[in-house]
Amino acid sequence: MRDNLTLLADLEQQRRAILRLEEGFRLEKDDALEAGACESLLRLRERSRTRYQPELARIRNEVLRLSGLLLAGEEWYEEGISIVGTIQKKIDEAMTRFIGAPNRLLRNAETIQQLAGSRDRTVERPETAIHEEEQLRPTDPPVACPVCGSFLLADKEFTLLVCPSCGARESLEPEIPGPDEAAAQDGV
Repeated sequence: MRDNLTLLADLEQQRRAILRLEEGFRLEKDDALEAGACESLLRLRERSRTRYQPELARIRNEVLRLSGLLLAGEEWYEEGISIVGTIQKKIDEAMTRFIGAPNRLLRNAETIQQLAGSRDRTVERPETAIHEEEQLRPTDPPVACPVCGSFLLADKEFTLLVCPSCGARESLEPEIPGPDEAAAQDGV
């Protein structure tokens, strides 16, 4: 029969397995972003479906099995339940990332290809160039970049959104119709 302390050690092994999975996924995602090709993004999504998500599901099942073996009323029981809750939250966050990131990147494949092509020609890091050109500050509430997932910055007038990580930009200025377009809208 296993005691709670041994089960805590097994839970720690599962937590470390999650960290290794997350690191492997991050490296593959970075490689796909660097390549910038749609094929590399599709490969990332397929690897997520066939390797990362099933492995995370296996870890989830193992954690649930170990949590069922914890002996109530014995030493280390409360710590075990707390660790199981923390690990389950980590699993949920990782699964969300494994499912969402490849799909988000594929939706923005065109922008990623442009950014990957422009990285070869730029010498300066995007965030230093961004901060020096315009006075940008984090958005409130924080808005995630649709390309890489980091938080966007906005100018004072909130007319420009810029990603400090990948350099993606989006203008929020409303288009002002010309005189011909304004007359057409008024029905003249």
